[in-house]
Amino acid sequence: MRLESLPDGVTIIFDDEPSAHVEGVAKDVTVIFGANDRIHAITVRGPAWVGAVGASGKTWKAHAAVLRYDEEVDIALIETSGTKYKDSEETAVPGLIVDYDQDDNVTAIEIMDASRRFSTDALKQFRDAA
Repeated sequence: MRLESLPDGVTIIFDDEPSAHVEGVAKDVTVIFGANDRIHAITVRGPAWVGAVGASGKTWKAHAAVLRYDEEVDIALIETSGTKYKDSEETAVPGLIVDYDQDDNVTAIEIMDASRRFSTDALKQFRDAA
């Protein structure tokens, strides 16, 4: 996994597979798919995500965001820490849910059926990050 800081957010790159197509799935969230239709990267924009990347480009700054994977229910979660959500939106990509806070900023992204949507290596990175 690699993290790229943007002036207004962050891109989380899960593997080195070439990008095949991009979908703007919700306000401030873009998903980049690889040729095998697995998620290659996710870009999240908004104040909670600005400056989230540590100097190495491989770690989050302290408590900026959390990656988790629950094997029992096969859900991956990317969330900013300490921010409560108010609303959830199911996106144009089935099984991808975006959570928003009271100011309509993205606080989390939930990915259902994660084992179908990410490479084995990407899921290992979710497990290792927890």
